[in-house]
Amino acid sequence: MKTIVSIISEQTIPNYLFIKEMFQPGDKLMFISSKKMSDRIQWIKNTLQWNQSESIDVVLQKNGDEEDWAAMTAQIKNALQDGQEYCVNLTGGTKFMALAVQSVFEKYDAKCYYIPYPQNTILSMQELGAGQITYRVSVEEYTKLYNQPLRKSHEPLMPEQYTDALFGQFVNHFSRLDFEVVDKLRAYRDTRSIVVAEVETKEDTEKQPRIEGLGAFLDHISFTHSGTLSKQQTQYLTGGWFEEYIYHKIKNMLQPNDIILGAKTTSTNNDLDVVFVLGNKLFVVECKTGVERRGMLNEIVYKASALKENLFGLSAKSFIFSLGADNEEWSKAAENMGIKYYGRGSFADSARFGRIIEAIKNQAFN
Repeated sequence: MKTIVSIISEQTIPNYLFIKEMFQPGDKLMFISSKKMSDRIQWIKNTLQWNQSESIDVVLQKNGDEEDWAAMTAQIKNALQDGQEYCVNLTGGTKFMALAVQSVFEKYDAKCYYIPYPQNTILSMQELGAGQITYRVSVEEYTKLYNQPLRKSHEPLMPEQYTDALFGQFVNHFSRLDFEVVDKLRAYRDTRSIVVAEVETKEDTEKQPRIEGLGAFLDHISFTHSGTLSKQQTQYLTGGWFEEYIYHKIKNMLQPNDIILGAKTTSTNNDLDVVFVLGNKLFVVECKTGVERRGMLNEIVYKASALKENLFGLSAKSFIFSLGADNEEWSKAAENMGIKYYGRGSFADSARFGRIIEAIKNQAFN
């Protein structure tokens, strides 16, 4: 039996991975945190869901104690016991905190480690070489560790083969009238169900227009329906199909540890089109069948940037996959915000898309 010690900071993933690698039944957990970061202790516990494990929380009593060597070391010492085996992860906290923790635990012959996250390795201060982190988090674990559990994810609506065929039609064979039908259909995305014949002949309203040729369009793309379209079908036809297309491509080509489709963040209610974890890093892909103006791009980029920086940690990667035209200026604008933007040419050309997949793989494992 041993006590696994974690120093808490903004990035909770290294703490969680270390515990998952080192924990054995009967072990205790100890968390050392400044007052400011103490809420993250519960985030880790909630994700672990180990209600039977004994936990010792050392929360520094006052703001600023993490910069006071004497106050910090005294509070840590008060929580320790002679004869215990301590296994200490020095990855978290400030550098000053880590030095203070190390100085205290060295007197207890503790084994000290460091994770050079986002690398999946553990460095030992007592032994040469690096051990590999074999544990892989799920999307649910990753997002819970940042107190952002997701909800409302769903399975693909249509078979992969159909979605592949629809992609080919959209890129190569859609006419101006096809695009007009889809554009008008967007007004019905939140409608529970629509009758195709009625929508084709109804009077125009400001919020929901008449869609002449809707039935012909559905026949053109071989979309099976019973004369009505459900909310899910309408959402699929107005862009959900591209999310499913990317979902299948990533799942097949990257084989991520976990991948989900169409989730929402609990706290902000933001839509996340495709989210996956590979190499213990989180990737979020925003899928758009078109980005028509710079203002629209800015909205998407700011949303993606906020999610990346404020919700999912430094190692999270965000992408915008668009079937709008390639635009070098837009790609640079997105990159300035830490987001990768790819236009239609990146998906119409299989070789270019393959290079994107390889780049993601490199980010995951390097």
